[in-house]
Amino acid sequence: MNSHEKGFKPAVHWDVTVQPYFKAAFGVSGLDKLSETLCRPPLINSFRLNLDKTTREIALSRLSEPVDRTEHAYANRWSGHPAVPDIISQNGTGPHIVDYGNTSGQEVVISRRAAEAVLRGAHVFVPGVMACSLDLHEGDLVAVSIAMEAPGTNGYVTRGSVVGSDLIAESTLYIGKGIAKFSRQSMFKETSGIGVEMTDRVFQLQPCHGMLPGLGMLQNLPSAVVAHVLAPLPGSQVLDMCASPGGKSTHLAQLMGDRGSVIALDRTHAKAQQIRDLAAELGLTCIEAFKMDATTALQKSDSQAPAVVQPGVHVDAGQQHQSDAAPSLDTGLQAPPSVKEQLRRDRKDKVMLLPLSLKVITCLFCA
Repeated sequence: MNSHEKGFKPAVHWDVTVQPYFKAAFGVSGLDKLSETLCRPPLINSFRLNLDKTTREIALSRLSEPVDRTEHAYANRWSGHPAVPDIISQNGTGPHIVDYGNTSGQEVVISRRAAEAVLRGAHVFVPGVMACSLDLHEGDLVAVSIAMEAPGTNGYVTRGSVVGSDLIAESTLYIGKGIAKFSRQSMFKETSGIGVEMTDRVFQLQPCHGMLPGLGMLQNLPSAVVAHVLAPLPGSQVLDMCASPGGKSTHLAQLMGDRGSVIALDRTHAKAQQIRDLAAELGLTCIEAFKMDATTALQKSDSQAPAVVQPGVHVDAGQQHQSDAAPSLDTGLQAPPSVKEQLRRDRKDKVMLLPLSLKVITCLFCA
C-alpha cells in the first residue's frame, strides 16, 4: 500500500439480528451517526486526583508544561472539571490527515489493545508490537497500523511477523507515525519500554504516562462519576463486584477518607493483584481484593434463616456496623476458606447475594 492510500477508515459491522432493532430505535441516520461515533476515541483525557494528597491548583500548576515534547505542541492545557471537583481534563483534536510519504515504506503493526492506548495519547510500548518491516532499524520513521483479527478466527497475527508477508492482512487502520526505538531484532527481544515514539497522530492527545505519580490516575469521566453518585461516607462498607483495574474501588476509598472497607472482586489472580498494586501506589489501605467471579458469589437462601447471614454484621436503620466477631478478610491471593464457603453458590436452590454491604456497585463495563 502506498503512502497516499494509508488512512484511518474504521467501520462498524452490526450483527444481522441486532441491526434491524437499532434501525427501528434510532432511525437509519441515527444509527449511522452512532456507528461513526463508535469508530473514534474520546477526545478528552480525564485525570482523577487524590485530593487527600494534592489540590487541583497544585496539580494544574505542575502540568502547565507539556510532559512530552514531540513534533506537535499541545495547545490545549489541563483544566478543572466544572462539576466534578477531583477531575482535571484536557481536550484533544482530530481526526488529522497524516502524511506517510517520508516513512520509506517502513511500518510497525500493533495489537488492538495497544492501538486503543495510542489513540488516547500513549506511545507504542514493545509488548504491543506484533509485526514490523524486515529491515527496520533504530531511528527509522515508521507508519503505525493496527493488527486486525484474521478472517474467520478470533486471533491476531503472530507476534514477530514480517510486514508484507502473507501472514499480515493489509490494514486500513493507520493511526499515525513515529520513530522506532529499536531495530526489528531488538524490538521482539525487549519485554518493556517504548518501541515507537509517536510524532504524528490521527488523533492528538497528550501522552500521560508517568503523569503525577501517586497523586491520581487516568480515568474516564463516566467511571469517575460513579463513586460520586454512590457517595460513600467514611466507615462505609462497599462491594465492587467487577473491580479490575481498580479505578472505581480506589476512588471510593478516597471519598471514604480510607476509612471503612472496600471489598473488590474480579475473576483472576492477575486482576486482583492489579487492584492491590493500584491501591498501594495511591497509598490506600482499606481495599481488600479477591479472586472471585461475582456471578457465583452467592449463598443458598434459607427462608427460615435470619436476615443477617454474615456473622458480626448488623443492619440498623439503613446503617451497617461490624462487630469484633465479624470474620476478617486478608489480602492474600484468594479469600480465606471461611469466606469462600460463605460466598459459594448452590446452583440447585434459590440463591441470594451475601450482604457484605448495603451498597453494591454492579459494573456493566470496567474502565
